[in-house]
Amino acid sequence: MKILFFSTYDKYGAGTAAYRIFQGLRSKGLNVDFMTKYKTKPDSVQVDSRIFENMAYRVYCGNLHNAYMEEPFGIMALGLPERELVELCAHYDIVNFHWVNYFISIQGIWTVAQTGKSVVITLHDENMYTGGCHYTGGCEGYLHNCENCPKLDRKLHKYPPLELSARVQYVPEDAIIVTPSRWLAERARRSKVLANNRIEVIPNGIDTNVFNPQKRDSQRRELILSDDKQMLLFGAQSINDKRKGAQFIPDVLAHLNTNDFKYRAFAFGEASGSSIEGVCYLGTIDDEHHLAKLYAAADIFLLPSLEDNLPNVML
Repeated sequence: MKILFFSTYDKYGAGTAAYRIFQGLRSKGLNVDFMTKYKTKPDSVQVDSRIFENMAYRVYCGNLHNAYMEEPFGIMALGLPERELVELCAHYDIVNFHWVNYFISIQGIWTVAQTGKSVVITLHDENMYTGGCHYTGGCEGYLHNCENCPKLDRKLHKYPPLELSARVQYVPEDAIIVTPSRWLAERARRSKVLANNRIEVIPNGIDTNVFNPQKRDSQRRELILSDDKQMLLFGAQSINDKRKGAQFIPDVLAHLNTNDFKYRAFAFGEASGSSIEGVCYLGTIDDEHHLAKLYAAADIFLLPSLEDNLPNVML
């Protein structure tokens, strides 16, 4: 049995989660490959996606990104040419689509299913069953037609209903949907798009050879951190993402200060010029061994997310 993974990235949140699953399956002796649009790992395969250089696509995505207030619009109307996608999948028995925005179209997924392949779609956010948003922020437009999207400029309100209708039409009915959390599974079951699909909850995995219990004191010494205060840690792919809750950290620290709690606060991730008073920024950390040491050194990890789907930092 041969298995093929598709993921737009092999790093960042969804890409990292998908890549870890891929590594776990390989470690168990399964014959599995990982294809991506943006390659950073030695054993992933980069797919030449020339269609994404098309000027019309650039304008389409550019307009939507510029019009969005807080988050990007997850487009699934365009992707690799379907003939090329079918050729890539030809020698595999199971095709597992992960986060594939800007890489694989929803029509492409449907076409692969029509060739007789077993299709698995692993959700890393809500985009597969909405009209474009990755997290709904309380909006329930995805239960209906995604009309009058509150996150888009009015002149672009036509796009979410089109994206949602494409998902309703082209998500294969026999595709197995995998969600890492029960919360996402329940949301998917309520949706117009995935209500009739088989949905399974399979939590993401981690490499326990890297992420495992370690002695806090020794890790602090190695990272040159003092031991006289409690270490608070916060992290996300983008600290600026309001959904991750960094805006609540000043209130947490203020409460600790009024109670004479001795601490040092650290944060990792892309900050893009933002800063929180009293927090030491460690920048983006790509090395998982270094990240594991940082987790081990911390006394308290802050996870103030408003919405999330079993984020990697929680694991």
